Amino acid sequence: MLSLIVSSVLLALVAAQGQQSVKSTDEGITFRVKRDGEAYFMRETTAVFAGAGDLAALEKEVLEEVSASASDVYADALGISSDTATALEARQKKVETQVNGLTDSLDDYVTMEQFEKDMSDMKALHDKEIDDLMKEINDLTKAVPSYAEIQSFVADEKKNVDSKAAKYKTSVESEVTKQLAALTTRFNNIKSTAVLRAGSKLPLWRGACSKHGGKGKMERYCLDRQLESTANDVLSISSDKTKFIAKVDGYFRINYMAIQEACQYGVNELVVGDKTVWSGKSYQQNLWQDVFIDQTWPVKKGEEFYVQANSGCGNRWGWHSGDSTGSHSVIQVMLMSYM
Repeated sequence: MLSLIVSSVLLALVAAQGQQSVKSTDEGITFRVKRDGEAYFMRETTAVFAGAGDLAALEKEVLEEVSASASDVYADALGISSDTATALEARQKKVETQVNGLTDSLDDYVTMEQFEKDMSDMKALHDKEIDDLMKEINDLTKAVPSYAEIQSFVADEKKNVDSKAAKYKTSVESEVTKQLAALTTRFNNIKSTAVLRAGSKLPLWRGACSKHGGKGKMERYCLDRQLESTANDVLSISSDKTKFIAKVDGYFRINYMAIQEACQYGVNELVVGDKTVWSGKSYQQNLWQDVFIDQTWPVKKGEEFYVQANSGCGNRWGWHSGDSTGSHSVIQVMLMSYM
């Protein structure tokens, strides 16, 4: 491309020289070359640069061709003076300066392109960081319960608390009622005991067993012959007529007397509930003798108590039957006080 420019310049110079006489001075040639050549050169260079698509290739071509031969071509081909050659060299330097300016512009263009690429990469990285942050926020948001869920949880907890409170209240009320009932019972018992002690008589049951018993084995003294009773409210007799049953919590005095025919020794016991609370032995060989039990024991409501005896051998009696006057054997139970 640069060769076309140079050829055009040379043709213009040759034509201009042909128009001059041999006697034309160097100054005239210099002026015309400078005038016509510069104008044409600028037109051609501007047109070529304007239509050039590859500035880097243009730069290379201009630098190589101009720097290598421009000055020599002008001087040798045209036979021009050294001043003219100097002017053309100056023009060459000016062109080189313009090309260098274009090169700087190209460098700036490349730099801007890299800057835009860097900015694009930075934006992509920033967008990714933003996306990652939004994902973390969304994950955290999912982990946080919604307002409706919080309301539901609070409502459920309130139900649980109310339920527990109701159960606790019921339990406390039940315990208070129980304790109050116990205190009331205790108070009534104390009151009743005071009434008992202030009265002329304490509740009493007195009776006897209508038959002999306890012959060679432990046997309960029977209660089938009632002689006296003012204790129906505090005491009852079992269906088999052998045990007392307390109707109240109280201290009961059991007073038992009998004659016993023992061989070597006889046994007499007081049982409250399932425990023997008193036991005594009599020692008299084959003779009737008096035996006694006189004990006061706490007995709970519904608890049973009784007297039992054993002669110690198979041909003797643990007790003699009691008659209607209480002779030979008798038992009496008295409520001394409430518990």
